[in-house]
Amino acid sequence: MLFFARQPIFTARGNLYGYGLLFRDQFNLTAANIRNQSQATSEIIVDGIAFASSHTAPHAKVFINIPDDLLRTGIPESISPGRCVLEILETVPCTRENVEVLRHLKSQGYTLALDDYTGQPDMEGFVEIADIVKVDLRSASAEQLSQVSRALRHRGVTMLAEKVESSEEAHWARENGYELLQGFYFQRPELISAKRLAPDAHTKLRVLCYLMSGNVKLQKLQMLLSHSPQLALRLLNFANSVAFSVTTRIDSIKQAIAFIGLDRLCRWLAAMLIADQFHTSDTARELTTICIFRAHFLRNTAAFIGRPYAEQLFALGLFSTLDAMYHMSFEDLLARTSLSEDVRNALTRKEGCFYPWLNAVLCLEAGNVDEARRIFGGLGVQHMGDVVKIYRAAMTLATNLHLDDKADDAHYFSN
Repeated sequence: MLFFARQPIFTARGNLYGYGLLFRDQFNLTAANIRNQSQATSEIIVDGIAFASSHTAPHAKVFINIPDDLLRTGIPESISPGRCVLEILETVPCTRENVEVLRHLKSQGYTLALDDYTGQPDMEGFVEIADIVKVDLRSASAEQLSQVSRALRHRGVTMLAEKVESSEEAHWARENGYELLQGFYFQRPELISAKRLAPDAHTKLRVLCYLMSGNVKLQKLQMLLSHSPQLALRLLNFANSVAFSVTTRIDSIKQAIAFIGLDRLCRWLAAMLIADQFHTSDTARELTTICIFRAHFLRNTAAFIGRPYAEQLFALGLFSTLDAMYHMSFEDLLARTSLSEDVRNALTRKEGCFYPWLNAVLCLEAGNVDEARRIFGGLGVQHMGDVVKIYRAAMTLATNLHLDDKADDAHYFSN
């Protein structure tokens, strides 16, 4: 079984364009080159496309890396050209034979992308036929990048900026004519001065943190819920919905809490807090998918090795993208909440006993499997094969939310 991570690619306007697939063999996670290259590349095509089909939105393009020895085998033509972008790696030599193969693929309707271009003269033949040229923003100085960008604009190719890790870099790329942006910059909040969390959302967050504190008093919970009339009304509607088949109408917050139960109430609030942002943009939808994936992955990995704090790690994963989602710092978001200090320190200070768990999943998402394995080893997770299985199960659950458009379904927060 191969390990796959996906990295989103957005248009300059913030719409989802596609995903870059990152892959490793679970038996040799230190490199993409694995036991038998011919066998491996075939597995990547078969398993990678299956993974992409079930874990991405139907309209999203999927960028598939094409190494040198795979290019001339004819295997790329087993992929339907509709959704796939064939990404020519920088290690592929720009020979006459390879250029002819790429011309043939392009004539068959395939979209071609050239990876890691920095203006190399020996890549000229590839640039001429590429539909998309990817420029690594960390591969050269700002002056060199500007020169490369100007040259590409004159050629009329679609420019993709990769390794975009901040809103400032995203702004630079847009200003310099890049139509596509790849990286985790969308997870970094672009903080807005004096921004305040909406009262209803703030109440949901406070109640959710209180429920997760493990020391819930019914009277205080009623008081917190009563601070938001909208939330109280939605709670009553939920308690009286067909989901519970009630025979006697529930008409008070106290009754609703007793009837629904604290665990289900916690999941319902989590679903609402995230769902409020789900339909606002492709970026928010991607952030929703990520936080649900992290919550389930962290909890299930910790539970697998018998750690008693699995539910706290669920909260850590669930809250891990709220800063970017609401454009606020974690310090402001978590002010006056009763979230545990361990979770709070991991989110606000990137330290404490829970931060290695979050850091490990961040490494996996970025395809840095070597570092993830090192961190997981220190946490007591010895077999990366088990991690891969849990990762894929969590990703399947999270992307089902994305694809089925059921952001308000608490099922995704309960299993």
